[in-house]
Amino acid sequence: MRIKKLLDHKGLWLALGVLYVGIITALSLARLILNPLLHEIPNSDKVGHAIAYFCFVLVWFIYFYFAKDKTWTLTKSCAVAFAFAFGYGILMELAQGSLTTYRSPDFMDIIANTSGAILAVAVVLASKEKLATLKTSI
Repeated sequence: MRIKKLLDHKGLWLALGVLYVGIITALSLARLILNPLLHEIPNSDKVGHAIAYFCFVLVWFIYFYFAKDKTWTLTKSCAVAFAFAFGYGILMELAQGSLTTYRSPDFMDIIANTSGAILAVAVVLASKEKLATLKTSI
């Protein structure tokens, strides 16, 4: 019952989505000092990108599918969340090159972002029936 109430809370999911975008923006444009041990793990930053954009899609999917408008279908909600994440990922990479002197755009970051977003879409689509049942019970 609590999960149903939580999923149906429009303001909460919108606030979480906006907060998440703010965090991604800050992390994308900030001068980060990472633990030197992370640099020893090949492509560890790419894993972080994939996880961040996986979560990006899930947060916005939940907002669109459960909270924003009850008429949004799973496919539409998923497509809009993916498009938002994909476009935002590209925007952040371009911003790194144009708004900072200490960061540079990286095509492989875009690939990692997109991979995480695609994985989130795959998880949502694999859970389609359970999500539809949950939505109808809200």
